Amino acid sequence: MLSVGIKNLELFGYIGLYPEEKKVPNKIRFQIEVCINEANTFVDYTWLSALAAQSLEQGFQLLEEVLHWIRGEILKRHNEATVQITIEKCTPPTGTACESSYVKWSG
Repeated sequence: MLSVGIKNLELFGYIGLYPEEKKVPNKIRFQIEVCINEANTFVDYTWLSALAAQSLEQGFQLLEEVLHWIRGEILKRHNEATVQITIEKCTPPTGTACESSYVKWSG
């Protein structure tokens, strides 16, 4: 099985339900891994990075929406793939000392 991915890609975007999250961009960290069984298939990691950046331009409010959009775009191109995605919001507005909040998909 071939795995191609990006790790700890950090971008800034306006993601969140709280008013302050619409004023100050959040640092968002992406981990995306695409696993395929096809020996002659090419997975472009620069395309994965571009997908992450494009996801922040879609106007989503929730990390879950971002994750599902990225997953959908990957599966359009690689429909037999297994995808693992983790998206973290660094320093989320939890009111407590919290390094990050995240959503994760594996499958």
